[in-house]
Amino acid sequence: MEDAHADAESGPWQPLLDVWFKDDSTGLVVGSYGLVFRTTDGGETWANHAGSVPNNERLNLNGITQITGGALFMAAEAGLVLRSTDNGENWEDIETPYHGSYFGVVGTGIEDQVLAFGLRGNIYRSEDLGETWDLIETDINRTINSGHVGADGDIVLVANDGAILRSSDHGQSFTTYTRISRHSYVDVLVLDEQGLVLAGERGALRTDRSGRDFML
Repeated sequence: MEDAHADAESGPWQPLLDVWFKDDSTGLVVGSYGLVFRTTDGGETWANHAGSVPNNERLNLNGITQITGGALFMAAEAGLVLRSTDNGENWEDIETPYHGSYFGVVGTGIEDQVLAFGLRGNIYRSEDLGETWDLIETDINRTINSGHVGADGDIVLVANDGAILRSSDHGQSFTTYTRISRHSYVDVLVLDEQGLVLAGERGALRTDRSGRDFML
């Protein structure tokens, strides 16, 4: 807590890893060693919000997202997944079957459904706000870094070594394409016009929905 208070006073010196905004004013940013800050003025000022998160070990908080239905989820190290049903005011840890690091969470486009993903190609899917989880089989063992759900329900996850995983059945199964360059990607945006924006170690590029072909 001493470090968190120091960060609140001088600004965090440890990495911030993800951000979520409810609207133009209210948002949360999460990061390494359990950093959580909240703003209610569009980012002009930030207040320490780590006290609302049950994370006594100060594990890295790697991702935050809001799923269909309104619940918020955080993904963290050591199998930790956190849930909020009041727009981030309060958080609870929920049990998952995996004890490695999760690097992100995304919804599936269906109310109360969520995917958590991370090391070694692990993807877990819940249909009940994280109360129970099922392992989703994939054909990769590479770290999955990020994901996004398109307006049409397509889910795309991106991983190390150029792997792009796509689901058209709300996360029940995924197909994998590995780009020839094998550059690692750390974020993805699913565009409405059937394309993707991939961000990684060589910058950003736009491709078709499969990740195969470059688009202008």
